[in-house]
Amino acid sequence: SNARNMAARFQGCTGTDDISDIINDPEIKAVFLSLPPRLHFDTLRELLLASRHVFVEKPLCYSVKDLQELISLQQKSICVPGLQKRFCRINQLLKKKKLSDTTSYQYRYLCGPYPEGDPVIELFIHPIDNVIQLFGNAVIKNILKVQKHGNLTIFIMLGHVSGVAGCIELSTDYSWSSPVDYLEINRQNEIIKASDPYHLTGLSTPKAVLGLPVEKVIKQPA
Repeated sequence: SNARNMAARFQGCTGTDDISDIINDPEIKAVFLSLPPRLHFDTLRELLLASRHVFVEKPLCYSVKDLQELISLQQKSICVPGLQKRFCRINQLLKKKKLSDTTSYQYRYLCGPYPEGDPVIELFIHPIDNVIQLFGNAVIKNILKVQKHGNLTIFIMLGHVSGVAGCIELSTDYSWSSPVDYLEINRQNEIIKASDPYHLTGLSTPKAVLGLPVEKVIKQPA
């Protein structure tokens, strides 16, 4: 019934509930895949075997073994996971900076309850992927989980191979009407504050003379 309704809603389109109709149609070169997450792996696997390009919503799968199989099947097909923060304007600007001189960062990703799925792999995957894109691969140094009222809060201490230290707070114990996606980066001569999706500021850190911070002597403009 959904297939018929979609076909009726979009003039000139065909609706189907059989993936073989898509795989066997040579005119279809690419597919946007957005299903219940548990169905992504099997469907994506079929599409890659049929050499289709795919944009797939996250998560692609739930295990490293399945992920390795999908990578082996990719061949000449382009497969893009739905990790849109990689392409947001703030990240484009941040990547122009030399973030390798970063000392540390703090990241807060706070939203409301998420009873309909797995918050770790369906929500928290965004900020975790984001810091890896910005600062490189990392090792978890410490992790603390708190579960109350059916909601989940996680604190993670990360050590990146680049020498950057990070502290991340992830939670579904806040509000969807006023979610928080805030990243503060402490660089050698600058503090960067990024609040998704539209706010990015940089504050130059004052120099020191004979070990004394200049800002303690001379008031400087931000």
